[in-house]
Amino acid sequence: MEHFHKNGIKAEDYIIIEDTNKIFWEAWSDWDDKELFLRGIRKHDDLKQWLINHPDEYLIDTLYLDLFGYNCSKNWNSVLKKV
Repeated sequence: MEHFHKNGIKAEDYIIIEDTNKIFWEAWSDWDDKELFLRGIRKHDDLKQWLINHPDEYLIDTLYLDLFGYNCSKNWNSVLKKV
């Protein structure tokens, strides 16, 4: 996120962070690559902390995110629009 934030995202641009749904990561806990699993399980929390450090710069676009119900995809609160 920090790379894109500093290198090219401008107002009205979107960025989607995939696989932030912790339920999916918990279901994938038997993966052999434990490092990847641990990064994945932290992904939503890392994104949340990053957004806290960048207040008023991004909006979570619930129109697309929650089109079929609240956080019903693999991308929890991670369809972001640059303000």
